[in-house]
Amino acid sequence: YPGKPCQVLTRNPRESAVEGVELRHGTPQEGLARLGEQGCRRVWLAGGGS
Repeated sequence: YPGKPCQVLTRNPRESAVEGVELRHGTPQEGLARLGEQGCRRVWLAGGGS
């Protein structure tokens, strides 16, 4: 989704190889709080496997 913020929560944050994708470490609640601070009001949250 070009132009939309994209954060991936991971246990091993490093530099993202994909432009526009930010790799973050933390809980889903922390990630949602960060998006809220950035002005995001509607968020699509998808879970992944471990």
